[in-house]
Amino acid sequence: MVVITNNSATKFSKFKIQDQTIDMKKASIILSLLTLIFTGIYFYPSSSPLVSVIMLTYNRANLVPNAIESILNQTHQNLELIIINDASTDNTLDIINKYASTDPRIKIITNPSNKGIVYNRNLGLKEAKGKYITWQDDDDISEKNKLEEQVTFMENNPSITILGTQLSLLGSQRMVYLWPTQTDYKKAEISFLIGRLPIILPTTMWRSSFIKKHNITFDTNLPLVEDFAIYDKVLSLKGKIMTLDKTLYQYRFHYSNPKEYYKKISEINKTVYKNRWNKFYPDTPFPNTQCKRLKHIKNNNKYFSQKIVDAMYNKHCQTPTFDPSSYSHIIIHEDLTQEPIVISKNNNTFYSNKQKDIGKIISSTDKTLDILWSQQDTPKTYNILTFK
Repeated sequence: MVVITNNSATKFSKFKIQDQTIDMKKASIILSLLTLIFTGIYFYPSSSPLVSVIMLTYNRANLVPNAIESILNQTHQNLELIIINDASTDNTLDIINKYASTDPRIKIITNPSNKGIVYNRNLGLKEAKGKYITWQDDDDISEKNKLEEQVTFMENNPSITILGTQLSLLGSQRMVYLWPTQTDYKKAEISFLIGRLPIILPTTMWRSSFIKKHNITFDTNLPLVEDFAIYDKVLSLKGKIMTLDKTLYQYRFHYSNPKEYYKKISEINKTVYKNRWNKFYPDTPFPNTQCKRLKHIKNNNKYFSQKIVDAMYNKHCQTPTFDPSSYSHIIIHEDLTQEPIVISKNNNTFYSNKQKDIGKIISSTDKTLDILWSQQDTPKTYNILTFK
C-alpha cells in the first residue's frame, strides 16, 4: 500500500512507503515502472504474438501522423512499429520523434542519405523481431482491426506464408475492391503464373519464420514492383499466399506520375511473369494475353487442380464481352495517370459523382467501355479496372 503524506499545502514533496521516505524523483520512477508493468499485462498477454510493422517514410509530414496512429490504435496491441526515415528534408523526423517519445513500441531508424525503397524494405526485415511482419505505407491507413484479423487467421492456418487483405482507395472517392485479389491460395498461384497480381504488398502479413529460414529479401535489381519477385520466391519454395476477404486497408493512389513510370512498371512486371512462366513451361514462349496463358495451362496441366484451372478459364476467358448490366458499380479510368471514376447503375444508365453526369454505355469489351455522357457529343473510351 502506498501512503502519501502531505508536507506542504500546495504540493506533495514526500512519499511514505512502508515507513520509508523517498523523494519525489524516485517515487516517479517507481510509478512509471508500475504503469509499464500493468500496461504490459493488459495490452500484451503472453498468448498474443508480436507483430513487426515496417513503415518507410520520406517527406510525408502531412500524411504520416494518420498512418502512425492507425497502427498505434490497432486492437492487436502487441506490436513494434519500425519507422525508417529515408533522409527526409521536411519535418517528418520531428513528427515521428514526437510519437516515439510517448510510445515505446516505436523504433526509428534514420538514414544519413536517401537509400530508396528496396534498401529500406530489407533493412526493415533485418530489424523485425515479431512472429509476423507486416507493412504500412506512410500515406495509407490500416483499419483498426487489421492486425487482429490477420493474426487470428495466420494462427489458425499455419500453412499460409503471406496473407493480404482487400483494400479501398483513399481519395475523393472511396472505392472498395480496387484490385480484387485472390482469396484461394490454390488460385493465387495460377493467377500469378498468368500475370494477375494475386495480392497487394502493403496489405500483407508475412510469417517471419518462413522468411528468415529461406533468407528471403527484396531484389536490389527491381527498383519498382519489388514485391513481385518476393511472391515468386515464396511460391517456388512451396509457400502459400492468399488474401483475406475483408477490406482492412485504405490505399492512397497518386496520379502525378508520368506515363513513362507506368510503362517501366509494365516492363518489369512482364519480365517477372516471363521468368516464372519459364519455370513451368520452358519450351513454350510466354503467351501475349492472360487467357492464352490460362488456355495453355488448361491444355498442358501437370501442376494444378484441373478443376480449378477449368473454372478459372471458364470464368475469365469464355465470355467474349463484358456485360455492364450485370453490375451495380464499375470502376473505370482513361489511363493510370488519372484518378479512376466510379459509375453507379441507375436503371439503364450510369451516374458518375466525379463527372456529375449521366452516361449511357454504347459498347463494351472485356476490357473497355464506350460511354456517351449527356453533356458530350461523342462517346469516350475507358478502361475497366474492376466491378461489383
